Amino acid sequence: MKRKNLLLFAFGLATTIAVVVPHQAAAGCHCALPVYTTEPTTGIWGLGSDCTAAHNDLIATLNSLIDCEESPCSITFVQKTACFEKAPGMWREDGVYEYRCIVCIERDPPPGN
Repeated sequence: MKRKNLLLFAFGLATTIAVVVPHQAAAGCHCALPVYTTEPTTGIWGLGSDCTAAHNDLIATLNSLIDCEESPCSITFVQKTACFEKAPGMWREDGVYEYRCIVCIERDPPPGN
């Protein structure tokens, strides 16, 4: 899977950010209709010394959980819990990705070719 680094900043409860990932679609390829969610659907957490670091940790973890044979064609970040101080100097943010994958279908050449 081709990965693109996404730098997203989300603040507030239940923030949703949609990102359309540009791609070069080959013949017979399209963005599939099913929407997948990273597991667990209750959310993954990111930890850091501040909210930016916690968010970046969360995004890095979510990027590693996308499961597409080809590249993802759309990614939506859904914040489950806004950034909060979990312990002195340790911040946490929870969220998931909802994503769709590029699907390529092999096509038989026309008869006689």
